[in-house]
Amino acid sequence: MTNKVNRLGILAILLLSGAIVIGCASVEPMSNEAIRNYRLAINPNNYRNLQYYVSRDIVLTFVSSDAQVDGIGQISVHRDIIQILSSTPGVAIGVSEYEDGRAMLGIAFEASDDDLLWFIQDSYNPGYFYLAYTNPQRREIMYGGNLYTVSYEQASGLGATVSRMNPTNRRRRAFEDMAPILLYEERVRESEQRRNVQGRRL
Repeated sequence: MTNKVNRLGILAILLLSGAIVIGCASVEPMSNEAIRNYRLAINPNNYRNLQYYVSRDIVLTFVSSDAQVDGIGQISVHRDIIQILSSTPGVAIGVSEYEDGRAMLGIAFEASDDDLLWFIQDSYNPGYFYLAYTNPQRREIMYGGNLYTVSYEQASGLGATVSRMNPTNRRRRAFEDMAPILLYEERVRESEQRRNVQGRRL
């Protein structure tokens, strides 16, 4: 019985060591270099094949108020706050071109394809992609049909705290002092097969 268990254990180890698949990734800024490397200017639909993140937290705030007069004046103020953490993955749903030829990407960080954050390529080197404002002076963007004010404060709440503690967080400290830029993830799939030759006798 012991020999049978040992044989099964050795067989399992051999099967596991026969083919090892490792997935690893690097997160880099979307830039002119990435566009050249992936030939994205020639094949813009390939933007959709990359995983995206932002370099720092983005907080969107929409404020609505409702004045009601019922004997005494009362104003109800509601704030809708959306936090997009730097570790939140997104996909490119919209790919278009600005009037001067620069690329624009509509990134969905939520399930709805209508809730997009648009990023536009900077005209200077290295060609990073920055958030495209609806109203740059007031730092407002249209998101999901409402006009939100954008701030780059650190996201708050338990989920944000846990995310920051995670060592696999994609946040890039090198870009924390800048306006948020778009990062992309390059997936690398490696496989390895290992075997020992048995030799050959006469």
